[in-house]
Amino acid sequence: MDTFNDTGAQETIRRHLLESEGGPFRYPYLDSNGIITTGVGLNINRKQDFHALPWKVPDGNGGMRRASQSEIREAFEQVRQEFGLRKGRFEDKAEVYEDATQIRLDVADVIARFNQESRERTADVRKTLGEHAW
Repeated sequence: MDTFNDTGAQETIRRHLLESEGGPFRYPYLDSNGIITTGVGLNINRKQDFHALPWKVPDGNGGMRRASQSEIREAFEQVRQEFGLRKGRFEDKAEVYEDATQIRLDVADVIARFNQESRERTADVRKTLGEHAW
C-alpha cells in the first residue's frame, strides 16, 4: 500500500488549491457561491475574519499603508453591496471584483495564509486517512 508524507501531501494539496481556487488574489472577491474570499480561496465572509487580516490601502504617494479600522469596515461593506447587486449571480472570475475596493493584502501575507491553509488541510487529510495510511 502506498503511503504519504507531510511534504508530498502538502504539495499535492497546494497544487489542488491553486488549480481549484485560482489566485492568489490580493483583494476581496465574491466566489461563485457569493462568499467573500481572498488569497487562494480563503473564506473571509464573517466580519471578524475580514477585519483580522492586515489590509493595506494606497497611501497617495504610490505606495501602500496599513488600512484603518474604518477603511476595513468600509471595504467589507462595499463587498457586501456587491453581493446585493449580483442578486445571486456571482462571477467565476475573481478579477471581476478587483476594482470593487482599493483594499489589498501584501503578497507575503497571501502566501503566508496559503501556506497555513495547506498545512491545516494536510493535517485534516492525515487525520481522516489515519496514521496507518501516512
